[in-house]
Amino acid sequence: MIGIPTEFAPSALLYYDQGPAPVQTLLEKTRAFQRRREWSQAERCAVDARGLCRENFDHPGTAAAQLHLAEIYGEVGELGQAIEQSLAAYELLSRQPAQVQRHNEAIAAYTLGIL
Repeated sequence: MIGIPTEFAPSALLYYDQGPAPVQTLLEKTRAFQRRREWSQAERCAVDARGLCRENFDHPGTAAAQLHLAEIYGEVGELGQAIEQSLAAYELLSRQPAQVQRHNEAIAAYTLGIL
């Protein structure tokens, strides 16, 4: 990933306030680990969040976790995995009817552009 300030990282721009508390907590932990560049811990939290969202058919939450994973994989040089996660998130978000998901869909496209 190209170097961008933390406040402009895709995950910092996502709108995902409606999710369940455990997922919100995991994504907050993911961001904290990312800021500290603790990639394995960040990945673990994002994978756990994605798993919870998939179990509950929370597609916007799944996409949010995938975008976090895309950032993590991009930072550690796993560009194939990063692009795969970004594309999956973009596809999920493009099928969501809520207008707010257009914003998140644009963030997924932004993530792909950065990668």
